[in-house]
Amino acid sequence: MRISRQLFLLALLNGLALSLAIVLCSLRLSDLREGFLAVKHDQTILYQLTEIKATALEQSRADFLSADIEQQLARSDKLILARLAALRPALGREDGARAEREIGGNWREYRKNYASALKIFVTAPNDAMSIPDRIFDLYVKPLSREIDRLVAARQGESGRRQAQIQRQLDNILWVVLSPLLAAGGVVLVFQQQFGQRLRKRLKIYHQRALGLAEGDLTQRLPDEARDEIGDLARATNLAVASLESMLHDVSRSAGRTTALAEEISQDAREITTHVGKQTGEIHEIGGALVEMTGAIESIADAAAEAAIHVSRAKEQAGMAMVTGENASSRLASLQQVMAAAEARLRQLQSALGQIGSVSGLIKDVASQTNLLALNAAIEAARAGEHGRGFAVVADEVRSLSEHTAASTGKIDQLLRDIAESCHAVQEAMRAAAQGSEQSHGEGREMLVRLAAIEVAVTEVSHMLDGVAVASEEHSRETAAVREHLVSVGEIANRSAARIGASEQRIAALSNDARLLRDAAGRFRLTT
Repeated sequence: MRISRQLFLLALLNGLALSLAIVLCSLRLSDLREGFLAVKHDQTILYQLTEIKATALEQSRADFLSADIEQQLARSDKLILARLAALRPALGREDGARAEREIGGNWREYRKNYASALKIFVTAPNDAMSIPDRIFDLYVKPLSREIDRLVAARQGESGRRQAQIQRQLDNILWVVLSPLLAAGGVVLVFQQQFGQRLRKRLKIYHQRALGLAEGDLTQRLPDEARDEIGDLARATNLAVASLESMLHDVSRSAGRTTALAEEISQDAREITTHVGKQTGEIHEIGGALVEMTGAIESIADAAAEAAIHVSRAKEQAGMAMVTGENASSRLASLQQVMAAAEARLRQLQSALGQIGSVSGLIKDVASQTNLLALNAAIEAARAGEHGRGFAVVADEVRSLSEHTAASTGKIDQLLRDIAESCHAVQEAMRAAAQGSEQSHGEGREMLVRLAAIEVAVTEVSHMLDGVAVASEEHSRETAAVREHLVSVGEIANRSAARIGASEQRIAALSNDARLLRDAAGRFRLTT
């Protein structure tokens, strides 16, 4: 069983014992509380009974001739009745009824006769003075005897309860201490056995730990127990096993380190030889880089000159694009103007048609007018002398209609000529519009090609700029490489010097590895 579980069970036993003691103590204290409340109740009843008796005796001994005797009687009556009303529930049914009869009844009779004596005193003082003594014997004495009986009974009951309380107080100490003493004895026995087992195990662990401290890593702590100490022993054994494995590794690593140190020393000597050869090759590379720098600078100059020509070509292409755009814009405007003119011509043709219609109508009207004038002349000739004036008018009208017909004929001819001219102009404008549209399309195609030329020129310019930048960067990088080669030569020289110093450190490392292997050999390890 784990130690934590054993301690838990021990704590649980102590808790149960303490809980039992608390429960028993609570029960005893509850009984004591009930006993004290009952005693308090008895004392209250005794006090009230004593107060009733004292009030009645005080009233019976009062000065009959006192001026406030009636007020004193009223106060006594009020007090006695109030105390009696409070006593009836506390005394129980039988004692309460008897108290009401013996105490309440006698007191009411005494009060009634005492009040009558006070009234008689006004008319017959001598007779009234003997009444208090007689009613005292008749009523107050029986009242006092009943109170004495109740007081004696309550005092006996209170004495028995006080004796019971004393017995409970005497027993409560043993009730509380008994479970605590029993639990303490169990705990003491458990702790003694637990301590013996723990000391025995710790002694074994101590002996094994001394062996481990002396370097005997084959020792292991007993870890069969499934408790906290067993967990600690298993963890310690794991740590010892890890340490043993680490020491095996250290011993093997020390041997390998010694061999590697010798190999590194041989490699360092070879590196020193190669560093000398590398320094000569670095000087040769530096000369080649100087020649490469001159060639790169020539390429950069040629790229700069080509960039100037490309920039000029780009400007010419831009100007050509502007000119083409202007021409295309003018052609588009011309197309719009010709379209508007063609629309105007169509409107003119429509108007000419309308004028022709009106002219035909006028011609018809003139023909009808001529016919009417002829008819009017005939009728005027028939009228003779009376129709002469009308004949003159008819002749003028006929002349006017003939003139109108001739004019409308000329108008028709002019309209036909204008229509033919409009048709010819419309055909010419259509041909011009088609040519303008074709020129506009060719202009757009030229703009597209000029834009492509500008893009190509821009790309060539960017490429030349990139060549110039790359040439400049190559020049800088070549200079940097040359500087780095100088630095590499210096570093190689310093490395050769450091390798010589490292040979001494490698020898020291080999010596330390041998010492480490010897130190690991002092431990006793499993094979």
